[in-house]
Amino acid sequence: MNWRFWKKICANNSMEDDKQVSLTPALLNRDSESDKKQYRSVLNLARKLEEKDILNIALTGPYGSGKSSILRSLMKDYRKYKYLSISLATLKSPLDDKKNKIDIDTMNNRIEYSILQQLIYKEKQETLYNSRLKRIYHKSTWAQYALSFAIIFYIVALIIVFEPSFWRWIGFAIA
Repeated sequence: MNWRFWKKICANNSMEDDKQVSLTPALLNRDSESDKKQYRSVLNLARKLEEKDILNIALTGPYGSGKSSILRSLMKDYRKYKYLSISLATLKSPLDDKKNKIDIDTMNNRIEYSILQQLIYKEKQETLYNSRLKRIYHKSTWAQYALSFAIIFYIVALIIVFEPSFWRWIGFAIA
């Protein structure tokens, strides 16, 4: 690749073909001419969902191929179905690594664990009391203040019970 050529073009800011496309998911419009070709995938999925024996659908493809756009459009236009999005994105396949070859069973176990983990994390923590998967629980600001006050009160109570001279040090007299 000729880097001087690209450096000169960028410095002169004379790139005519500056067509940058956002890869963020977008809703496909069934009536739009530009989205007709991509919307065909949404219609095919909807047709498959009508069959009684189809319970799950998986979309695969490279980054930026439109998987999320298809799913969002399907969710918007066909609200009668229940949807659960699970992402198994990886940037490098473990099968591509020649040095640390991972067997198929290990890879399947990792995929199953990732799916279960995402299913469990979508539920409230209170409903999964027997789960070993723990998540970080954030307390509200009020709860943090209440806990801090309770700890300080407990410490002061212990000091008063086991060290009565503490009252005299503070300046209170015990009758």
